[in-house]
Amino acid sequence: LQRTRQHTHRPLLHGPDPARRIAELLAERAPLYRAIAHRVDTSHTTVEENVEDVLTIYRHQTTGA
Repeated sequence: LQRTRQHTHRPLLHGPDPARRIAELLAERAPLYRAIAHRVDTSHTTVEENVEDVLTIYRHQTTGA
């Protein structure tokens, strides 16, 4: 919530209780998040680092390298 507080382009978080909405969304999405084979932690990385991580995973999946 802290990270998205100033964003005006987050329509799912507009409303009287954004923290509650985030909790609802996370609970709703939890089964999907658990089912994915790979995760990229974007908490403390740049966009460029995230892209490189995703590309590395993709390359390993498509070439086995």
